[in-house]
Amino acid sequence: MGKKIILTLSILTFLIPSVYARDVDDSAFYLGTGCSFAYEMFDYSEDYNADYGNTFGFYLKTGYRFNRYISFQIDFDYFRNFLDSKYSDCYYCSNYDPASRDFDILTLTGGLKLSVKLTNSLRPYVFAGAGIIKGKTDFESFAAAEISSQTVTDSGKCVKAAAGIDYFLSDNVSLGFEGGYTKAFGDLDEIKFAFGNINVAFYF
Repeated sequence: MGKKIILTLSILTFLIPSVYARDVDDSAFYLGTGCSFAYEMFDYSEDYNADYGNTFGFYLKTGYRFNRYISFQIDFDYFRNFLDSKYSDCYYCSNYDPASRDFDILTLTGGLKLSVKLTNSLRPYVFAGAGIIKGKTDFESFAAAEISSQTVTDSGKCVKAAAGIDYFLSDNVSLGFEGGYTKAFGDLDEIKFAFGNINVAFYF
């Protein structure tokens, strides 16, 4: 899946013409997409012995660049299948063994992006924002040739901080590399993870 996303981004980057010519420092709306990797840092030590793995995800962003320094940006992140490798029993399915459990995360955050102009093409930046997070846990257990499954969803608030660099291939297209950290609150207080992504954005 990751290879397909990267191939699609590469094709879009070189095939979409720059029909809206503008300077890199002009105000502009922008839209971007990319693929992500999440390094889980969940804290379930008080509940049960869990060991979730890392996973890949999908990333969307949209925003408005006021000037070369300041933008307002909305991020959508989706990470699928944080798989718990140690899970074999839990209070949802205590009569079944073996069993599996995986966790999906969706976040929607909005915040400020502050950029610095190194050259006309290179723009390092930092981003800080807050928003909502939704988590979905899928349980599946097997016993006597019978499959039992259950889905539990929770939601809460989250904060997101990131730093990265945009490389402008043209005035209308940039390639971005970003790393950051997301922390949830409320019912999903145990959820926190680091992430990295590669993305392409188009400015209009």
